[in-house]
Amino acid sequence: IIGVTFNPQGSSDLKEASIEIVSNDIVHPILSLPLQAKAIEGLLFRLPFDDPAGSPTGAFGVPAETSGNNFPAAMIVNAGAPNPSFGRPPLAGSEGFSTMFNDSGGSGNYILTDNGFPHTASFTYAVWVRPTAGSGEDTLFNRDPGFSLGDAIYGCSITEGGAVSFRISGADIVSSDVGAVPDDATHHIAVTHLDSTGFGDFQADRTRLYIDGVLVSENTATTEVPEYSGGSNSRLWIATRSAAGTGFNGDMDDFQLYNIELEALDISDLFENPGTVLGEAPRAPFAITSIIRAEDGLSVELTWNSRPDRVYLLESSPDMKAWDEINDSIASDGLTTTTTASLD
Repeated sequence: IIGVTFNPQGSSDLKEASIEIVSNDIVHPILSLPLQAKAIEGLLFRLPFDDPAGSPTGAFGVPAETSGNNFPAAMIVNAGAPNPSFGRPPLAGSEGFSTMFNDSGGSGNYILTDNGFPHTASFTYAVWVRPTAGSGEDTLFNRDPGFSLGDAIYGCSITEGGAVSFRISGADIVSSDVGAVPDDATHHIAVTHLDSTGFGDFQADRTRLYIDGVLVSENTATTEVPEYSGGSNSRLWIATRSAAGTGFNGDMDDFQLYNIELEALDISDLFENPGTVLGEAPRAPFAITSIIRAEDGLSVELTWNSRPDRVYLLESSPDMKAWDEINDSIASDGLTTTTTASLD
């Protein structure tokens, strides 16, 4: 088995290449194998944290970034802080690894991208975490070019009480209940932000917070994220607010950033299929999975595969030709939906 990595350089178009294998085989001394690949739509940046134990920390490009866009990212260790632990048991599924951060001395150790990292008006962040008791609030990610420690652009963190909060310009936009993500428990956290008009009009469509694939907070009166570009601090901070800010204590796995808003079904796919990215998870086709008729024959309970944030129409027909509407506003229950209909 020969492992080959073919990077499409961030292109959404299909890129082609080939690899030649030279051997002492008399019949086929040279074997040419075609390669094809394209970037995942919307996937801007991904750290799977599959670095094995003993991986270095200081050079850009470590840990490995696998979106295909080649954005360098380095593990930074503050003076006096313990080294992070690579090769930890995975949080996203049963394969690969996770990485343990230590927030000793404030930010402790953290991930930092290079300067000039893209800043988009719409985005989705998704990450698996298992926080442990540390020195206070646990920062998941942050954009703050001024080292203000106040989420000057935006940032997301977990409070000491286990509440998840996403802030824009320092103000809370969406947040969970206290205890939603307690210490020593594994959870999937996703933040989506839609700004269909882009930077410049000081408004956005919505911001959403999901925990374990479920929408827990939504703000439809949200503001746009401040625009900025260039400069020495146009970076993404992961597991800290800045080099002097609040860090993260615990394990982190499969950090993903998209430059689009993922829909509710996409987020549930990422949770239900750990280790996948947008479009990789298999989806069950629509099907009625259960029909339970009441003993009196006057009603029936129906259950089917559904999608989050959808509204369904239910009709009945005695002959499969003429249809009568029963209910045109059945709100989805998530991945499955159940409703009871009268038969009288």
